[in-house]
Amino acid sequence: RPSEEHPEVEVQRILVPVDFSPHAWLAAAHAKELAALFHARLCLLHVLEVLPPIGLADLPPQLPSAQEQADARHALLDLCKEAGGPEVPVDATVVAGHPTLDVIEVTRQLDIDLLVMATHGRTGLERVLLGSVTERAIQQAPCPVFVVKAFGKSLLRPAERSAAYPEDY
Repeated sequence: RPSEEHPEVEVQRILVPVDFSPHAWLAAAHAKELAALFHARLCLLHVLEVLPPIGLADLPPQLPSAQEQADARHALLDLCKEAGGPEVPVDATVVAGHPTLDVIEVTRQLDIDLLVMATHGRTGLERVLLGSVTERAIQQAPCPVFVVKAFGKSLLRPAERSAAYPEDY
């Protein structure tokens, strides 16, 4: 943020929020390269979105089962392997809640040094209705945010880029 000081940051933990969209592959591939460069630990995060029941305010929200959480953890690790790139130490975290709030909360809890996120490039009404988790993270994250534009020029070498972003997406 322009109004804040920019101290030197030693990158030891990198967080990648993953929504399992095709863009997540690209963010994971960039994060793996950065983790290898900084000798950092890569932390993958998936937020299983929990919405309160509409019109039934007295009922508690339906939380994901232990099996759903375990499946999401395995899917995170699979995505990381499929993203190609160097082998780096990886943790997979799954939480239930709201993506915008929980990405920032987990960033603080895990003492993350760098947040790597993909942007979907939504504009207009779609952006107004769906919001932007990445935009809010840039505004609120307690650490630097590296944004990967899924529709822009890649920083990865062609071999890593094709592995990280399969053509069938």
